[in-house]
Amino acid sequence: MPKISGVFEHIPFDDDTFTSIMCGYSFRDAISYSKAVEEFARVLKDDGRLVIVDIGKPDNILFRLGVGSYLRFLMPILAFLVAGRLGLKFKEIYGTWKRLPKNKDMIKLLGTKFRRVEMHSMLFGGAVIFIAYK
Repeated sequence: MPKISGVFEHIPFDDDTFTSIMCGYSFRDAISYSKAVEEFARVLKDDGRLVIVDIGKPDNILFRLGVGSYLRFLMPILAFLVAGRLGLKFKEIYGTWKRLPKNKDMIKLLGTKFRRVEMHSMLFGGAVIFIAYK
């Protein structure tokens, strides 16, 4: 099977190709979340399912501040202590997290192209699983 490369915003497959799509800790790196959601809907077959597992942006301001502080300050330090200089790359996660829509806004975004959206939240909304049904 040949290797295929693409980006969320321009998925190199025909319409109605897949029964399911799974994104693991990658959706936050999309350049345009709305275009990515359009593309997911385009390449999914009817009754297809999209699953996004990622860090979340809590709706509650206090939880959001906690998650943001952890990602910005504590996680890079812990990663450095565990992995040395390689762990410093973890500080980049905060920049992508800042761009993320809040969890409730993510549900609304997915709802523009999918008939039903579920969110499973852990760590006060700092870790999420979105399941969207076409």
